[in-house]
Amino acid sequence: MPVPNTGALLLPLLRIAADGEAHTFDDACDHLSRAFGVSEAERQSARCRIGSARAALVRVEILEATEGKSFRATPRGLSLLKAGVTAEALEAAVTPAAAAPAPKASPAAPAKLAPAKPVPAKPASAKPVPAKPVPAKPTPPKKPKATALPGVDAVGQDALRTAFEASRAALVRAVAEQVKRCSPPFFERLVIDLLVAMGYGGTLERDAGKVVGGPGDGGIDGIVTQDPLGLSTLYVQAKKRDGKQEVGAEEVRGFVGALQKHGAAKGIFVTSGHFSAAAKTEVRPSQNCTVVLIDGERLAHYLVEYGVGVRRQAIYEVKTLDREYFAAP
Repeated sequence: MPVPNTGALLLPLLRIAADGEAHTFDDACDHLSRAFGVSEAERQSARCRIGSARAALVRVEILEATEGKSFRATPRGLSLLKAGVTAEALEAAVTPAAAAPAPKASPAAPAKLAPAKPVPAKPASAKPVPAKPVPAKPTPPKKPKATALPGVDAVGQDALRTAFEASRAALVRAVAEQVKRCSPPFFERLVIDLLVAMGYGGTLERDAGKVVGGPGDGGIDGIVTQDPLGLSTLYVQAKKRDGKQEVGAEEVRGFVGALQKHGAAKGIFVTSGHFSAAAKTEVRPSQNCTVVLIDGERLAHYLVEYGVGVRRQAIYEVKTLDREYFAAP
């Protein structure tokens, strides 16, 4: 099953914290990945999106970051759950356009929050702008102090995430351009290396994948053996394309024919360019043969995600305030 988007993860993540206790980020990732049926190959991608959902909920003070990467629901988050907040309302509350936490799209929510404060409108408008001077009242000074640290922490996390995503997007573009400059034989090897890195070589340590492309290859450029006995084999076609060159329907049809000739049930067609609309219609499930098409853009994302053709440059450790330490007598 595809990895759900960040918006779809908000409410399930909040529900994990419905007991008001602290929960670890790793446990939340495992729980949500199982709940959404995320495959092992997509677990890292799911983890990134769950992290984004957690950061968004912390930013609007629906979740609170605790020790390490743990989190728990804030009083506001518990109120929203009790009021039956919808997934759509929660997504609207964390979007930057809906800066004020007031719009919850749930009529019961304001009623739940109102008894706790004599004037519910003021706290709602004060939260998004904690830096704004607080009127001289006995109680408000405590609010900025209580919310300032989580707010700054969330802003810092957002800034880091934004910088990370921008850096990753730039790397994906650079990888895509580099792939277009590769020779066809190198491109075939790169595709096999990627599939093995993605885990399609099973538990094999050697010879999990091999390039067989060349004159008379019968429409097959590579083979990935998925088990020690070779009972499950993945056939690969790798087509090097420059610029905006398309892979057409005839080439995809030829690959499907080659798979059927080999009695194969699974195949992957990879190109550094893109597939024509007609080519995409050739991979409809039929004759017990499943074919996956991977274009240049998708290929570049996979190469970065699975560390093929890229190397780790630096690791930054993000720390947060340990409230429990400072709360100790």
